[in-house]
Amino acid sequence: MSKNGACELCGLPDNSYTIEDAGKVFKVCKLCHDGFVEKQGADPSAPPDIIEQLIDEMDMPSSADSKVETLSPEQMAKLLTPSSDERKKLYASLRKAAALKGDQKGISADTEDLKRDLLQVKEEIEAEKRLKEEIEEEKRQRVMVENVKSVASELEDAVNSDNIDRSVEEAMRKLMVKSKSPSEKEQEQLDIDIKAKRAEEKRIAAQEKALKAANPTIDDERIKITGPEVELEKDRRPKTNFDVATKEHVGAVRFIEAFKYVMHPVVYAVFAGIVTLAVATVLMIIMSWKEAVIDFFAGAGAVALGFLLVWYMKRKFEMDRRTYLLRIRQEQIAFDSMTTSCYRELKTKYPIIRGSGWLMSRLAVILPVVIIIGGTVAAVIATFLTVWWIFAPVALGATLGAVIVYYIFKFIADFISYKLDIERNQQIMQQSLLDLLSMKKGK
Repeated sequence: MSKNGACELCGLPDNSYTIEDAGKVFKVCKLCHDGFVEKQGADPSAPPDIIEQLIDEMDMPSSADSKVETLSPEQMAKLLTPSSDERKKLYASLRKAAALKGDQKGISADTEDLKRDLLQVKEEIEAEKRLKEEIEEEKRQRVMVENVKSVASELEDAVNSDNIDRSVEEAMRKLMVKSKSPSEKEQEQLDIDIKAKRAEEKRIAAQEKALKAANPTIDDERIKITGPEVELEKDRRPKTNFDVATKEHVGAVRFIEAFKYVMHPVVYAVFAGIVTLAVATVLMIIMSWKEAVIDFFAGAGAVALGFLLVWYMKRKFEMDRRTYLLRIRQEQIAFDSMTTSCYRELKTKYPIIRGSGWLMSRLAVILPVVIIIGGTVAAVIATFLTVWWIFAPVALGATLGAVIVYYIFKFIADFISYKLDIERNQQIMQQSLLDLLSMKKGK
């Protein structure tokens, strides 16, 4: 009898299985139970319908048939070999089938898993059968070729001998005997080749299984939406404390560089010159050559003065760009001088004012471009709707107005930035004093 839940055979603390031997029932552990099952050649706890299904799939004769088919010695040896991999797989499938049938929850899913396992076992058994047959056929052909060569040499000797008929008969008899019964060494070599190929296939299957587990795939489209295989957008947030401190300055530099070919004196001269020539040509057609010539030379003078004003604004934009680059360099020097990696991101108490300063710095670049282009178009319209000589004053006034608008918005942006820098410096001072006090208390 088992004591304290221990196995009656080996003493392990597990008696969840029962076996029957010679009319006696023993409570044993899983290891003893599996050993007993391997020794007996079948699992007595497996349901009979699963056994019948496996027998049908293995093309074995059923117990319900009235006539039992006689097995060949090779088939009998194959079925009675207890260490065969096929029988181990069958026993594992039988045990899993019995456990799944005893569980009433999720019976449909368990049945599908059981069918899939049975089909997998059947495919593996068939693959091993085909492999063994191919290797045996290859060995058989190789032995046959060697036997034919040896018999051919014996036939040549028989032709030279006196009793040709008897020699030929002896050679053919040897050939038949060799083809029917391979030697023990050839059989051992055949078994070694089968085991080597089987081990190689198991190694490849294990490698594929590991790769499949390391790279899982998802077939459900509903899961793909939030699954790990969905490619995320590139994270453009600042990654370091230095990036946080210089984010606005870097954005301002890139914004100014985007307009370096728009706010350029040569570009403005070409644009305004083409417009002036077009206006003079139209005036010559609809009015007279005097108005056309006067308007052309006046427009040329306005373009020349506008060229100088745009060149001045281009210099101012380059100065603003160098200012932002200088601030970035100052932050870089400050970070390089720090002895610790700690950095506190300073946030203003006036985010709306800070956003207004950002907007004013952008408008200081955009509005001059809009005023120059819009003023030139307005000069053309005013020339044909009001008086013919208004083109040059309006075009020159647009360029001058662009410079004035730049100064107004740039002044507002710099004033806001100056006030926010004062607040930032106060925060740095307060935080530095707190750090000094904490260091003094620590000592």
